[in-house]
Amino acid sequence: MQHHGGRALGLYRTELKMSSTARLAQHQVGGEVCVDVDRVTVRISMPLRTIYIVQARQPGTCAYESVLAHERKHQAADDAILAEQIPRLRIEIAVALAELPPRHSVPMQKADDTSARLSELIASVVKRSTSALFAARAARQAQVDNPQEYRRVRAACG
Repeated sequence: MQHHGGRALGLYRTELKMSSTARLAQHQVGGEVCVDVDRVTVRISMPLRTIYIVQARQPGTCAYESVLAHERKHQAADDAILAEQIPRLRIEIAVALAELPPRHSVPMQKADDTSARLSELIASVVKRSTSALFAARAARQAQVDNPQEYRRVRAACG
């Protein structure tokens, strides 16, 4: 509420969650093993999406609907950014994974360390790509909250 000087009329709240898992493959040849990426799965979701409007603006009134329309712009911005960014994420992560150093065989006793290092590399690739998503989302949400939009909401009902 500090962002609006305590005068917020509505609030769009969501939780943008991201998780990833990597499945590694190990191919054993004699006393050595080669560890490689089998599959990386990235999950992005918004399990909680809620719009709040101050009680002074009653449902069905123009004042309520004008605030609701503004908060739905935030919701639409999230929908749009996910639709735009998810295809980019797929490609960017796949390219980055393909550019990882080639795997080479290691002694069996080093398989766990090699797997751990590869998992860390995968996590850094995913984090770098998803950080761009979070930054793009923040920028898109900031575009919704602008002086012209606030004037439109205040003037919507005369």
